[in-house]
Amino acid sequence: MPLPEHTAFAYRYSENAATYYTALSEDDIIKFFKDLASKDSFISEDSNLTNERIMLKFIYKKTPYVVGLSKSIKPKGYYLYVESNSK
Repeated sequence: MPLPEHTAFAYRYSENAATYYTALSEDDIIKFFKDLASKDSFISEDSNLTNERIMLKFIYKKTPYVVGLSKSIKPKGYYLYVESNSK
């Protein structure tokens, strides 16, 4: 699956999941994945009341993905936790 520009690999945390860092804004990240998603498959939801992580769920090329979006400790940027269900 393509990733937004200005995104760098951070680490892999399972066979089907990895973490990336991006300097893009929250709105730009959400727009990127919404545009990438198969028609009518995109869902965005806050995972808790403090809005620490936004969950983006969608299908890309017949594979379901979940992207967790979490604010970086740096002044600018986000961590992307990308998981696929390719099995």
